[in-house]
Amino acid sequence: MPKDNSKGPLLRNTYILLSIIALLGAFIALNYLVFIPRQQSEFNRKAFRIMHEEADDFKQRVKGYADYFQKNHDETKVFKGDTTKWSLYTHDPAFAGKRIRSLITVNELSKPVKNDTCTIEFVTDSVIFRYTKDASDTSVVNNHDVLAKSIDEIIQPIQAMHQQTFDYILLIKKVRDTSTPGKWRSERLIYKSPGLAIDNSIYIDSLMKKDAFRFATIHDMEVEGGKYKVFLLPFAFNGQYFYLAGFIEDQGYKIGVTSSSSWAYLLIIVLLLSIIINLPTLKLFLLGKQENIVITDVRMLMVSLTVAPVFFVMALLIVKAYSISDKISNQIMLDLHAQIKRNFSRELDSMVAQLKEFDQNIDGNNFSLYDTTLKIAPSDAFFYPRTYKMLDNVSWVEKNGTQIAKWSFLKSNAFSFLNVSAREYFRAIRFGKGYVMKKDSIFIQPTLSWSSGEYSANVAIPSHKEFDVGNEKKRAVLITLGSIMYSTYNPVLPRPYSFAIIDKDGDVLFHSQSDRALHENLFDECNNNQEVINAVRHNDSVFVPSVNIYDNDVKMLITPIKGLPFYLAGFYNKREQNYFVYHISAFSFVCISVVLITLLFFLYLYYLVGRKVSPLLFSPGESDWMKPALRKELYYKKLVVFFVLLIALIVLVSIVIFEFCNAHWLILDMAVLSCFLAVTGYYIMKKGVPVNRRAENIGLRKLLYPHNKILLFFALILFVISLVIVFYTGSLWWLTIPWIFSIMVLTAVFKISSIPHFRYMNKDYLQHYVWAIFLSIILISVLPTFIFFKYALEHEKYLQVKSRQIYLAERIVDRSSFIDSVFSLTKISKYHQPEDEAFENNVKYKMGYGIYSAFSNVHDTAGPVLPKRPNSVDSFYKVVTQFLFLPSDHSDFFNNTPYYGWSDRVSNNTVKFYYKKEINSNDNNVLLIETSLLGLDFNLVSDLFKSFLGWILLSIFVAALIVHFRVIKALAKRVFLNEFPGIDISDHTDKLWIDRHVNLKTVAEHDMDFLQEVERAHHRRKLDEAGEEETEETNTNGDKLLRHEKFTISHSHIYGYESEEMEKSNYANILRMQSVLTPTYDDIWKELSEKEKFILFDFALDGFTNYKNPDTLYGLFKKGLLRQDRENGGLILMTYSFRNYLISKSDTPEIERLRRIVNRGGTWKLIQNIFFVTLLMVFAYLIITRQEVSTKIAAIISGLVSLVPALIKLFDRKTAESTEKS
Repeated sequence: MPKDNSKGPLLRNTYILLSIIALLGAFIALNYLVFIPRQQSEFNRKAFRIMHEEADDFKQRVKGYADYFQKNHDETKVFKGDTTKWSLYTHDPAFAGKRIRSLITVNELSKPVKNDTCTIEFVTDSVIFRYTKDASDTSVVNNHDVLAKSIDEIIQPIQAMHQQTFDYILLIKKVRDTSTPGKWRSERLIYKSPGLAIDNSIYIDSLMKKDAFRFATIHDMEVEGGKYKVFLLPFAFNGQYFYLAGFIEDQGYKIGVTSSSSWAYLLIIVLLLSIIINLPTLKLFLLGKQENIVITDVRMLMVSLTVAPVFFVMALLIVKAYSISDKISNQIMLDLHAQIKRNFSRELDSMVAQLKEFDQNIDGNNFSLYDTTLKIAPSDAFFYPRTYKMLDNVSWVEKNGTQIAKWSFLKSNAFSFLNVSAREYFRAIRFGKGYVMKKDSIFIQPTLSWSSGEYSANVAIPSHKEFDVGNEKKRAVLITLGSIMYSTYNPVLPRPYSFAIIDKDGDVLFHSQSDRALHENLFDECNNNQEVINAVRHNDSVFVPSVNIYDNDVKMLITPIKGLPFYLAGFYNKREQNYFVYHISAFSFVCISVVLITLLFFLYLYYLVGRKVSPLLFSPGESDWMKPALRKELYYKKLVVFFVLLIALIVLVSIVIFEFCNAHWLILDMAVLSCFLAVTGYYIMKKGVPVNRRAENIGLRKLLYPHNKILLFFALILFVISLVIVFYTGSLWWLTIPWIFSIMVLTAVFKISSIPHFRYMNKDYLQHYVWAIFLSIILISVLPTFIFFKYALEHEKYLQVKSRQIYLAERIVDRSSFIDSVFSLTKISKYHQPEDEAFENNVKYKMGYGIYSAFSNVHDTAGPVLPKRPNSVDSFYKVVTQFLFLPSDHSDFFNNTPYYGWSDRVSNNTVKFYYKKEINSNDNNVLLIETSLLGLDFNLVSDLFKSFLGWILLSIFVAALIVHFRVIKALAKRVFLNEFPGIDISDHTDKLWIDRHVNLKTVAEHDMDFLQEVERAHHRRKLDEAGEEETEETNTNGDKLLRHEKFTISHSHIYGYESEEMEKSNYANILRMQSVLTPTYDDIWKELSEKEKFILFDFALDGFTNYKNPDTLYGLFKKGLLRQDRENGGLILMTYSFRNYLISKSDTPEIERLRRIVNRGGTWKLIQNIFFVTLLMVFAYLIITRQEVSTKIAAIISGLVSLVPALIKLFDRKTAESTEKS
């Protein structure tokens, strides 16, 4: 007995497994020791950078309040407003300007007092500012002024910018122990974020866990059962010491420090899915000689060959869709970029023009407003702005930095004359370092107000006006204007777009999220991206395709602003673009998956209805449908013609619907219908119709009756599709299209089936078989995938437009409320002039005044224009989207409401959207937003021929089709052995080998009668073929059989007899033949080698065996145990009874021993083990790094692993037997 070598592979596999486990351990160790620490270090550095920014902002705001209070504590120096009467100016207009100038000029300049002090005291939730005057000043009765500010008012705007980083913050002040010099008594909690349950009495040592030197550190803390990472930053201010503590939830911290690029995970997922889908194909190419093929492998191969093109085509379409979306988003960025720069420069010009007007008119008598029924203060009438009406105030500053004249546009006339020598705009204009714009020297500087911390932009130009300050004349060196600038403050932008205007050092001067201005550095926020830094350093216009900012992956466009040392950085959040493509691809994948699974059940149910029950151990003809056969050559040709015509028809219908019909949902029904029509046509042609007779010459009943089962199943599918159409459209008229289409296709099927031959097609049956399989895959997988993707793209494009429109309208309305609040603080609301209303409406609703949008125009209109009838996207698209796990901000579907709505698209591809400005109002004032679809051209087909990428993708697609075709052909030759061994070897059989094992002496008399009938049946067939009649002389072999003389019964005679009995379903005679010839079969079995035994048993189970054992297969063929099937092609066992005999040995100890010895595994087993262990490594890595990703991946992989084999097993009645071969 051969030696059992099963221990060798076991030991080898053990070594491999140990090696892979060691690699996994090294991988995990590398992750823990290198990757995670590096990520953690970067995250911590970022968190502490943000804490430093918050601490600096806090100190800056507190210092600003202190400085303002110290400089403006004396209420006698606060301007109370113009209380003079208009009549003083009307009777003497020549001196009106001089009188006005005296109203806005300071009475006297403040004298610095060296001994005055302002102390800052921090108490719980408040900051106390105490101004103490010089005690030697006996003229002052009260030497103390006090101002209290809420800490929440100071910190809340700072914390709002970094809510994504810290969940809560604490501000802790160290309190000195006065009884013991050099000691600190305790810590006082002076501020905590709302919702954080921590006692106000806190000891910092409990956080620091040290009594030594204090430094920035990180500690763990548990609050109300929740675990947090606490970042502690010590800082000093005004001789006092503080700790700023930032709390991050532990789970959020872990996600932050272990996160990596989503593209890396996507690449891993796509790679793994591609390998999993192609595993059956890879197995058949990578099989070792000691491995075998089972019918489940072949069925999985069919699934793989059908599903793989779906993923490949979808991958190409995703690349193209992303490219188109990327191109459009780039165009949007360029358009918005140009708008922002143009509007910023235009507003700056208006501000400069207004400053010039103020400076020139100060010497004249030109009043902006004249006496009306309103009570107008003379100074307001004089300075009321004509050019730029968004300002806060205007002031003239003398050479030492003190404001000597000032007029406020705010309602409250109370203001102070400040010293602005610390401001950069003063130093620039004072020393001639302003910017030259249109021959004007100007300087613009955004600042935070000393009094309120509010943001404003200050524009200054030189001035030389003289003012009477007390008893002396003071000459101004500059005039400055303060404004929030509507072009950059709280602007309206498309959702994924933001911008910042920075200086050469990266400091953010203006930001679309206005709270970030003057609080951030763009270089720091971009993690010092070198492309961004170089663009600024080289004063260049640069497009950066990928930058990480605010934890978002964005693309950035940086360009210099002409005439200013500023740079506009516009960034587009790619999340919106990614979800756009994801929505389309996920919808397409769900739809094609449902279609393929439904088609699988359709085939399975039809299989169940037509399945024959057999007492044999195998199902007769169970795999004939998938095996190429010579006798089916004409059938394959008909299938090829039918599939080509159906593909052409679907393409033509798709073009017509997409180009000329708005009912895009109809093409979905046609795509689904075509899959089932292809299957129905396949079965009709398989059963056949009368040849050489026209279908119309046959009675309809006779024509359809042989195919009643498959037609009934198709009718059920058509009925379901009809119900869906009626449900979604509410109309019966649309049913005519799919019904007429189905009748046309089925008519074509019967027409093609009646064709007797095809003159211009060659006689290579295997080539036609491969073409039929290839075209069916295109029809079932490729075309529907493209149609679903194209359909989703059209609807997602329209959804994206609607989403942008409603977002734009909501932002405009919100901003209009903000603008109203701004104007309500100014004198526009007090002296409302006709031209003021136009300016207000422009700022609130007009493009170019802080409202930016690409491909859209905004109109403020009135009248009953809200559309009355509903306008919505296809409800089917909405239904499928509910199962795509999209975020809430990307799964909205917008229908018309009483407050907003869409009208139908007009002829010029424009989408009109109406939005009611005042929901609770009875008027019909609405915003009309018109968006052109011409700029959002997502035409997949035409764009493939217009771009270089499109040609590359087309080339890849064509190359992939060619490869797929050749793979199908190569697999057909390997799996079905139709061309084994490549020549006719029928005469190679040793006819005497089987004869030596035939023993009829032990056969019973009644069994001899049975054998005699078998031989006579063969003899009659030969005579029939020769056209002769049977005589007694010709039946000598039968007489020898009856006399038990030496006689050889050929296995070919037995196969011919058994074939006839199989066609008649006389399975009992097959079993009888097995019983009669069992002794012969036993002798044959004993003569075989171990490998020959296993290969024969393997082949008997399902008719498939490993093509990499040609020597053994040839040896079995030479012995006559395998034979060439001249009718169908390929190899078959010598008889059906012999096959049943071999299968009967299942589960015997001998077969188990053979499996251990022969089927020990090989190349494929090794590769399979490596792949699945690699999959385990990747999954373990995802569990370690991204828990939320690992959960989704587990669900996907589990579904693929469990669902596909389960569906395949539905076709496999002998799954248990086939599994034993593995």
